[in-house]
Amino acid sequence: MKDLRFTFVLDTISPDSVIEVEGSSPKRLKATGTNFDRIVEVRINSVVSPSLSVLSPYDLEFQVPEVLLSLPLGEMSFDLLAIGHRGLNPQLLILDLSSQIQEVTGIQKLVQTVTKLLLTTAGTDRYAPDTGGNLYKIAGEGLSPAGVQRVQAAIGEAIARTEARIIEAQAGISRLTAEEKLRSLQPGVISVDRTSGRVLVEVFVGSMAGSTQSVPVTVG
Repeated sequence: MKDLRFTFVLDTISPDSVIEVEGSSPKRLKATGTNFDRIVEVRINSVVSPSLSVLSPYDLEFQVPEVLLSLPLGEMSFDLLAIGHRGLNPQLLILDLSSQIQEVTGIQKLVQTVTKLLLTTAGTDRYAPDTGGNLYKIAGEGLSPAGVQRVQAAIGEAIARTEARIIEAQAGISRLTAEEKLRSLQPGVISVDRTSGRVLVEVFVGSMAGSTQSVPVTVG
C-alpha cells in the first residue's frame, strides 16, 4: 500500500539556472539558486518530479517525469515548492488526496510521519491507543494568558514524546533510508493567536542523513 501525500500551502522559489545532469539515467536536472533547504517538491510543467535531492541551500537535483522525457529543456517550466521559513510565513497544513497519487519517499516521507503522529490524538488508534502527539487536543485547552503558557509547554512535551515514539518505532524497520529515519525533533516558533484561536507550531525535523526540514503546522 502506498503512502498518501500531505498537501501543503507552499511558497514558490524560482531557480537561477537549470541544467541537465550529464549521463544521468533516469534523466535528472540540476538547479541553482537560494533557500533550497526549504524545498519539499519540484514540479516541471505542473508535473511532480518523482525524485528530489537537496544538495545544499544553493543547489538541488531532481528527476524528469517520464511523460516529459522527450521535452526539450527550453520548453520546461519549473516550480520549486518550499515550506515557510522559520515561521515568518504562517501556513495551513491541508490533509487531502493529491490529484497525482504517488509513493512518498525521502525527507517528505519523514515529514509526513512526524506530522501525522503529532496531530493524532492518543486513544483514537485502536491498534496503538497510546500513540499520538495530541496537538489538536492541546491547542484547544484554552487560550487565556495562563492557558497560552500551558499550551506552549505542552506542545514542547508533545514534540519530545513524538520524537521518542518515532525513533523507537523505526528502530526495527530496515527498509527505511537515512532520509526517512528520524534523528531529532526540535521545537521552533510556537505562536498563539488568541483572537483566531489558532496555534502555529514550527518543528525542525532532522533525519539520520543529516538534513533538517522546517515544518510549520497550524491548528485551531
